Amino acid sequence: MTAQVLTYHMPAGVPGNVTRSQTSRIEPNNFDKNYPCLAYGIPVKIVSGLIRTLPSGAVAGDIYGMLVRPFPINSSFGAPAALGAGTPNVGGPCDILAAGYMTVTLARGTAVRGAAVGVRTTAGSHTLLDIEDTANVGAGDSDCVLLGATFMGPADANGLVEIYFKTR
Repeated sequence: MTAQVLTYHMPAGVPGNVTRSQTSRIEPNNFDKNYPCLAYGIPVKIVSGLIRTLPSGAVAGDIYGMLVRPFPINSSFGAPAALGAGTPNVGGPCDILAAGYMTVTLARGTAVRGAAVGVRTTAGSHTLLDIEDTANVGAGDSDCVLLGATFMGPADANGLVEIYFKTR
């Protein structure tokens, strides 16, 4: 395993990590093996009791929760996954953040404490499920919807930012 030196400060977190577990509501669920989730810290929907990634064209009401990174983080192939590089198991159990604090990757825009968080729901010139500020939500760009979350502060140099999420 390669050592990592933190020269100035710790990173803001790892995408999908719950940051304040004592105030968060996390629910156990299972993935739908036919609709794999490719990353942690993304919004998901529930269909017939199983978790799926949001499809293109999803609306804010489709969002069930945020996919939580499990702990400890181990690879099924013996070597630990690189920090922030793990991928969810297809068809297995998963945890969903129903309400609480999580680290996500800000793909576009500027995170400001208390500002609403947007998510890209239609792929085009940008990637589906990218987390963004709300500059594109309701501004003639129907490709983004409100996530049901607020930023807890600015993003770090790697685009990692803490959000408070609550849809139900």
